[in-house]
Amino acid sequence: MIIILPTFEVMKPVTDSNVTSAASSPRVNAFDKAMELASFEDVELKLEGNLYEKIRGRLTPDHEEFLKNVCLIDNSAKGCPDYNLDKSIEWVAKKDSEINHVIILSSRPAPAGVDANKVRVVSPERFIALAEDAEAIYNRFNGSLAQAAKITFFN
Repeated sequence: MIIILPTFEVMKPVTDSNVTSAASSPRVNAFDKAMELASFEDVELKLEGNLYEKIRGRLTPDHEEFLKNVCLIDNSAKGCPDYNLDKSIEWVAKKDSEINHVIILSSRPAPAGVDANKVRVVSPERFIALAEDAEAIYNRFNGSLAQAAKITFFN
């Protein structure tokens, strides 16, 4: 299975229509692509619980319900002292990478403590291109989207 973890920098323009920088469009498009991939059974879109709480105030009730239905909210790092959003996402990525492959959707560098063989940090622009490549492989060979994503994101 592939787990996609967006960061706050990606979620901010998704949840705030007042953000109109040049970087906001690829971030919104990358999140849309992640939601599209999550419609496949072997890809999961996960929001870290502290991140979800931070963006929750920006959501309409319909958007909140939609995200709860599309994304898994992982609260495993909530309440940990001294855990900011970055440390919380790193915690979730480490935990999930014990069994799955994890893609952190961010323009920032990879956290130092994660296994690079199982966790990749991918910029929104690169994510869109790699996701389209994975979909093309999946459509061509009728295999697993997770397998196609492992080929494009982890090789």
